[in-house]
Amino acid sequence: IARDDEERFDPEGVSSDGALIYGITEKGRAQKELVAFDPVTKTIARTVFSKPGIDVVTALFDDAHNLIGAAYYQGGMLVSEYFDATASAQARLLTEAFSGKTVVVGDRSRDGRQLLVWVEAGDQPAQLYHLDAVKREAVLIDESKPDLPVAALAPSKAFVFKGHDGTPLEAFITLPRAPGRHPLILFPHGGPIGISDKLHYDPEVQFLASLGYAVLRVNFRGSDGYGKAFREKGHRNLGTAIEDDIDAAIGAAAAQYPVDTARMCAVGTSYGGYSSMIMAIRWPSRFRCAVTIAGVSDRILFFTASDGGRIKSARAIMEKVIGNPHTDLAAMQASSPIYQYHELKVPVMIVHGTEDVRVDLEHARRLQRMLEIDGRPPVGLVFEKEGHGME
Repeated sequence: IARDDEERFDPEGVSSDGALIYGITEKGRAQKELVAFDPVTKTIARTVFSKPGIDVVTALFDDAHNLIGAAYYQGGMLVSEYFDATASAQARLLTEAFSGKTVVVGDRSRDGRQLLVWVEAGDQPAQLYHLDAVKREAVLIDESKPDLPVAALAPSKAFVFKGHDGTPLEAFITLPRAPGRHPLILFPHGGPIGISDKLHYDPEVQFLASLGYAVLRVNFRGSDGYGKAFREKGHRNLGTAIEDDIDAAIGAAAAQYPVDTARMCAVGTSYGGYSSMIMAIRWPSRFRCAVTIAGVSDRILFFTASDGGRIKSARAIMEKVIGNPHTDLAAMQASSPIYQYHELKVPVMIVHGTEDVRVDLEHARRLQRMLEIDGRPPVGLVFEKEGHGME
């Protein structure tokens, strides 16, 4: 639930001559950048690729392990940017051939004329194509989920908007193909810091859409991919400014898409489950239901019953990102569902695994018990021998 990427150096590969290690870091930088590290001098020799306000995801190499490009997410899709003119031309060809989809080169021939590419979208599980760059012909080789009726899957699209405080934000809406206004599922992601939603195929989103629901995912402040300052905006804003961003996304989605905000439910896993409870507490009249899967109910308990809380270095990160129970106790209780259970007026479902070491089962037990005592028993599902998120 807490990450601190500032000091990290993630190696991506070694240069063809073995003299440099290419990796991604944001230490002393405004975003994650691709750099070359000299293992002899133990210093960063140079910045290889940087894009203001966007985090680099990975480095791209050819078969001889020469660095040829970098990849990052933009508009929810993975973008490959090449340093070489020929590779850049091929990238444009792929973008034109598979418009609106994420295209990743899996491998290429040594002369660069034959490519194996993975193609994916929110409504298309990954497919593998053979592309003849000379003939400009692509042939489908294999599919990751051949049994799925792709024509029945719901398309997803990105849109941008501003938070209540003016912060630029991005969200993704998935709409069933049927006409009319659709009931809306709020589907906040986990983390919340250093995690983000993207326009890859998501089976949970598609399952909900298949039942006739529109699904809204929000890359609220703290999400990964938008640079350090944006990520740090989420620090100590759990249950407050993060949910304000989701609230702003609901308004923006309702203004642009056929969604029925009078029929709305919040559903999420891990932080998403916590967020769903908090939104139902803060705006009880707006939701028909709320579902928490492996979600935190007591922010104080999270510090004494979690894998991170047992490790000194992780504890320091948690205090920096989430808050310190010794100094922020009142604020953390005010934004914990267990202390505000009397405000949970909507039907609630609580789902948890018995072997969850990240968010202990006690979170579910306590919230379940308090709602039962209050005369509003939730639906409770406990799964034996399942861990965090039951994946």
